[in-house]
Amino acid sequence: MLKLTLRKHLEQFHSNSDLVKWFDPLEVAIDETSEDKGLCVYFPHELFARWFLSTYRDNFEANIKDLIGKLSINYLTGFPVPMEKMPVAPKNASLHNNSWNVGELSSCPPEKYTFSNFLYNRKNDFPVAVALKASLIGSLEERDIYSPLIICGNSGSGKSHLLGSICNKLLSDNKHSNIFYGNIEQFAKLIRAAEFRPGDLVNWYDAVFIDDVQRIHDNIDLQELVGIVLDSYSSSNKLLALTLDKYPSSYQEFSYKFTSRLNSCLIIELKRPDVDIRLKFIKRLAATLDIGLSSEEALTLAQRFFDFRHIEGSLAKVSAFRSVNPDKKDISQIFNTAPSPKAITPQAIINAVCRHFSLDAETVAGSGKKKAVVAARQIAMFLCRDILALSLDSVGKYFGGKDHSSVHYSIKKVQRLQESDTDMNNTVSQLKKMFLSSQS
Repeated sequence: MLKLTLRKHLEQFHSNSDLVKWFDPLEVAIDETSEDKGLCVYFPHELFARWFLSTYRDNFEANIKDLIGKLSINYLTGFPVPMEKMPVAPKNASLHNNSWNVGELSSCPPEKYTFSNFLYNRKNDFPVAVALKASLIGSLEERDIYSPLIICGNSGSGKSHLLGSICNKLLSDNKHSNIFYGNIEQFAKLIRAAEFRPGDLVNWYDAVFIDDVQRIHDNIDLQELVGIVLDSYSSSNKLLALTLDKYPSSYQEFSYKFTSRLNSCLIIELKRPDVDIRLKFIKRLAATLDIGLSSEEALTLAQRFFDFRHIEGSLAKVSAFRSVNPDKKDISQIFNTAPSPKAITPQAIINAVCRHFSLDAETVAGSGKKKAVVAARQIAMFLCRDILALSLDSVGKYFGGKDHSSVHYSIKKVQRLQESDTDMNNTVSQLKKMFLSSQS
């Protein structure tokens, strides 16, 4: 009777089709257990709650004010078992307003995840440019090109930062957008908690950001659900962006259907940061943590650690060392005892290639034109670039000052030969494996 009374009253203000959409799914009851006997409004699930509270709450409360008088209104999820009162974003709430707690199923990216804070050089120009375009998807005519978007990259390459930057930019430009941001575990909880088809998620969220999707490699059922969501966003004008630590086809555990769906997305790859980018990151983070590093110490770290996460961990260790040993300036023991990857230098790579081909380092690093020497030099250049992530110009300095175009040609040639020449592929793989195993 109470719900029927409320509905008849609301028919003065809303059409029947509107009420069918947002009022009929509700359940209402008077809370007889409290002194003020408030009105309890129950939502069928959390997604509906978020949508209602951000879209219809103000009108609903204004419309029934005369009918319920001074009764308080309590919003709850699940009927008839009450859960804690649903939080709601206040009007004009900022992205990181502490009063806006959207619960454990979604979160906000860290404030530091912005495009202006993202360090990169020209080899990552394309993925960053695409990510920036995707963050403007609401105003793009070619918006369907940028969604769904997959950001690939090794651990510590900055893909989570780039994903968060898109989300933060989108929210700063569209403060009232309804957005999901979280890792794949949070997204899985959302899908399993919702009482509707996964493909309908596009009706609730203007944008969805999912980190570390590779973690569902062994869950075929969840792959199917995520695939359905991918399909729904690919046919909409809304953004879905996710991260993987390598290309979809590299996961043998993914189902063929899921891999096919992922391959149909726009895929961008973040290359491992070069030593110059790592050096900039170290200096910036050291300044933030108030760690005084000499240029030599900063360069040692940049050459030792190949990704942002290792660097963050190493600087945290230095900060702790300085905290407990304020009088000790020399932190070489921190570098010497660090269990992270052993330092690999360009010269070490050149020497290893020379040993493999029975050549001397001076010859390989020089300008000799013999076929065996050229092949060894090109492989050494490729490994310096691939393992150390050095810039093309930096690689050239170790090979008689060759310019970046010559280095680029050599690297591309090795990449082509790896695809067509089994011996070349085996040689490069063997040398690369030797260096990478030394980091463990």
